[in-house]
Amino acid sequence: MEINRLSAAGASAWAASSRASTSLANVAGSGRGGNPRRRRSAMISRAASGIVAWPMRASSASTFFFDVIDLGVKVTSGRCSACLDICPTAAFVGPYVLDARRCISYLTIEHAGPIPHEFRESIGNRIYGCDDCQLCCPWNRFAQLGDPAFSPRHGLDSARLSALFAWTEAEFNERLAGNPIRRIGHERWLRNIAVALGNAPNSPEIQAALGSRANHPSPLVREHVVWALARLAATSSAPAPRA
Repeated sequence: MEINRLSAAGASAWAASSRASTSLANVAGSGRGGNPRRRRSAMISRAASGIVAWPMRASSASTFFFDVIDLGVKVTSGRCSACLDICPTAAFVGPYVLDARRCISYLTIEHAGPIPHEFRESIGNRIYGCDDCQLCCPWNRFAQLGDPAFSPRHGLDSARLSALFAWTEAEFNERLAGNPIRRIGHERWLRNIAVALGNAPNSPEIQAALGSRANHPSPLVREHVVWALARLAATSSAPAPRA
């Protein structure tokens, strides 16, 4: 099954796989799942720095349906629903059910085609993934910085979108060598940044950046540039809010 073509049935299978893998992780000692009525499809782990919700696990997508495993593991999230409430695209559609087709991490990383119009404004200035559900998790207040090898490089944590949008494909490949961002490729990198620029306050700098890609060879990039310019024009002409 191609992840970027998930059907409604496929989304259900993905959610079932997520719940099952969390339960198995509980028993394996990797962590424990949260409240099935409140939590996102993630797990909580006791690390050296305390109890956190940052560990990574993997799931496999398949057209074969498995029974959901319920191992009766004690939950720890109580009535907290912060992660579900903060999701910009309302990707959590039920208890432990994440609709990947709405998730910003999926849309900006795994999805290869055009980003659906209904989610572009909600993406804001996120150009590679989204950790809002992690950032708001109360458990993560115990988290600490880990291996310095994972620290930001090339000033990516303070770079201007217009500067990143100007990277050539050669610069993209060179500066992101060894970085997981590189795997989305230069075309999707430009697609994502075009959306972010369209959501930014209008300025000559942003207009010039988008204009520089208006004739890009990729139809995917051009379409998102057109959208971004149209959104900037629409938001700039909107009446100012009353004081």
